Amino acid sequence: MQLWHFGWSTADRFPLFSTEQQQRAYLRRLVRNAGRSIAVFGTADDHAHVAAAASEEARPRLSRCLTMTLEACAERPLAPVHIERVEGRRHLSRMVRYLHEQPRHHGLSTHPAAWSGSSFPDLVGARVIPGFQPVLWDAMPRLRVPDVGRGLGLSPEDWAPVDDDRLRDVGLEALVGAASFATCADPALRGQCAEVVRARLAVVHLGWQLGYSTRALAEALSLSHRGVRALRARDVAPGDLLATRHSVTLLDRFGTPIPASTPEPVRPSISGAVG
Repeated sequence: MQLWHFGWSTADRFPLFSTEQQQRAYLRRLVRNAGRSIAVFGTADDHAHVAAAASEEARPRLSRCLTMTLEACAERPLAPVHIERVEGRRHLSRMVRYLHEQPRHHGLSTHPAAWSGSSFPDLVGARVIPGFQPVLWDAMPRLRVPDVGRGLGLSPEDWAPVDDDRLRDVGLEALVGAASFATCADPALRGQCAEVVRARLAVVHLGWQLGYSTRALAEALSLSHRGVRALRARDVAPGDLLATRHSVTLLDRFGTPIPASTPEPVRPSISGAVG
């Protein structure tokens, strides 16, 4: 298996995305287009990185696919893609940490563990984007989930799934935020797309289990009582429920993700190669 590191920056070094919704939309599209090839990914304010597997012959096609995927979501024109071969396990191990540390590396105020733009939540079980089957585990068969966390200075307790008592303590608003994070959905849970429905299902089923009323769930989700009851009657993916519990811990400890382009905490990048 040959891995490649692809990196893009905006040509003018302005942010790729102006909202959290756009960043999550990019991730869903990225997984839909190349989810079975990707090992790890990470974004910062004005650039993005993906490590993915392809043969030498297939690399140009994968590069075009990844570039077009980002171009379809980015608000700014992109500079030419930077590509390097990933040379061995040690190189890949450094890259996993580097890509997950992008927010810290570039001075963003959000902790890397709570940043939606990296694959860290996916690798530790705090997010489920259908179609993402990280080849990282095949490329590094000795790698374990706690090892991924240690790369950010974390222990498994920092993303451990909350129990019902803790979930009840954090409240419905936090539950809604965690469910949208865990499903990579629009944070406002607008519309009827698949990931929004998955997030609503997680909120309704977990909330019902905690004893929240139909009225409280309807208000939290901006739905009718009938809509909540309809969701309650539907099956929910166990993985979404577990990922939401993991996300509650991550977001409670490290803060709610900020929009990808919030200007105040972002230090301007210098011109040059992708950071």
